[in-house]
Amino acid sequence: MKSTPYKIGFDFDGVIVDTTRLKQRLAKELHNVSIPEEKCKEYMVVEGNYLTREQYRALMALVCGDPHIGIQAVEIPGSTAMLRALQKRGDQIKIVTSRSGTEIDVIHAWLAERGLSVECVSVGYGKDKVAAVEGFDVYVDDDLPKLLPLVGRIPTLILFSQPHNKGVTVPDDVVRVASWDELIRAARVGETNDT
Repeated sequence: MKSTPYKIGFDFDGVIVDTTRLKQRLAKELHNVSIPEEKCKEYMVVEGNYLTREQYRALMALVCGDPHIGIQAVEIPGSTAMLRALQKRGDQIKIVTSRSGTEIDVIHAWLAERGLSVECVSVGYGKDKVAAVEGFDVYVDDDLPKLLPLVGRIPTLILFSQPHNKGVTVPDDVVRVASWDELIRAARVGETNDT
């Protein structure tokens, strides 16, 4: 059993918060378009002709970068309580995100509203997360393409299930979980350091 603190990285959107309802609401308000929950990822929205790439990016700028809108993102059940517990135990946790600039400020505001302070590392939109998670024990994301470059580099890779990734086949090197309880069991980070 590991006796030192874990180094754990978490994606923000789709792991800690769910922005799906915000995307759906804004797509309806701004473009009179209804996007199904399982299609709320950029490539699905564009391929499904719900919005153009430019419309989707503008919508995401509001969801992620407007503090009045972004703060409304819904917590994925159990995320803030478990982040708090991991911090209390002494684990090193970081949010590794594609968000940047003012979008990071929105993350910090969202966390602060819930009594949390977590270091955020921005890799930038469309970039991989390899360098940002170097030396981590665990990394969790809801996008399999962001996990695949980490295979063989990070001991435990976890795909957090969301409607958009339900049909994705997960390789043996990646564990799929559907909740924070499952995530903690899969990562084996809920263990105490006493044994």
